[in-house]
Amino acid sequence: MQAAVEFQSLLPKVLARKVIARLPGDVALNDKELLRHVLEIEQKIERDTEEAELHELLESAGIGLATKGLGPTLDALWARAVRKLVVADQAHAAGVECTNCGRIEASSATTCYVCGKPMRPVHDLFERAEELADEQEAAVDVFHGDPARHLQEAGGGIGALLRFAVPVPLS
Repeated sequence: MQAAVEFQSLLPKVLARKVIARLPGDVALNDKELLRHVLEIEQKIERDTEEAELHELLESAGIGLATKGLGPTLDALWARAVRKLVVADQAHAAGVECTNCGRIEASSATTCYVCGKPMRPVHDLFERAEELADEQEAAVDVFHGDPARHLQEAGGGIGALLRFAVPVPLS
């Protein structure tokens, strides 16, 4: 381990900051075991990152800089205010989309209350929300494991960090 610390101290600072873990230098470790260790570290880092993002989302929702829940998040997407959409894996809901203004909502309405045009069925609003976020050049993160479960409990499996505050809910 001392050799790893010394090696890291010789790296340029930019590169040294990118070291995220060290594996014990067991010469008997075969490729399959090494890969298993690396994947475990990767999954832990991913879950930790998702938990931090969820914490940021919940804190920001309290001050109007994020949404949680399907209705407010779909409103923010329609207003093109989403900077980052977060979705729990396995979360699904059906709804409708306006054929004219593109508004999506978790309802079975046949007419858009915003523009009065026909609505068409949407099998999975979560998937459609991801597509809209991508079209709007917003980041999309799909949470797994405990972070997904926490997002499901706190916000119905969806939320968004916003580019700007959306002052009044549209629905």
